[in-house]
Amino acid sequence: LAAGPARHAVEASKRGVDATAIDLSEAMVKCGTQIAKEEDVALDYRVGDVREALPFDKVCSAWLLLGSVGHLLTNDDALQCFQNARKALADGGTLILELPHPRETFRVDGVSEDGWDVPFEGGDLRVRWGAEDDVFDPLTQIRQASVAFEADGTSITDVVPTREYTLQELRLLSKAAGFREEVATYG
Repeated sequence: LAAGPARHAVEASKRGVDATAIDLSEAMVKCGTQIAKEEDVALDYRVGDVREALPFDKVCSAWLLLGSVGHLLTNDDALQCFQNARKALADGGTLILELPHPRETFRVDGVSEDGWDVPFEGGDLRVRWGAEDDVFDPLTQIRQASVAFEADGTSITDVVPTREYTLQELRLLSKAAGFREEVATYG
């Protein structure tokens, strides 16, 4: 869900998992489809909004990784996404969420990493997400996150609003969406 370049779905497919990916961005779907083609794996990747009915059902797991839940800026958006994921899961299925560590959410000791590299058109793309001086609204819990992409001497920067959720909020939203059990929490 909100798969971006779908590298996790591509890796799952390489390991024999029947993976389907969905993202709101046509550009991300095109990118992920190209990555799957380069890796010679089948990947069903579709444009779609996680706040709307999902194009699959009876899946064993749904993944919302790399902090993508932060793009759901309101409780209503997150609840709708979680409800849709619940409806798409088979009985006993699992929703897996990956979010920033709470030390980063609350800026206990700063951002732990200033960036990372990903393969891109025969080279590397440097991604930087967030900065110490990003504006944070404590009432909405939305951070105006600085984002920079750098490759071959070219840099693109932007600001992306992201919601910072607490574990207690996620537990409440999950329960409201119909999930009954939390299997594990790490971090």
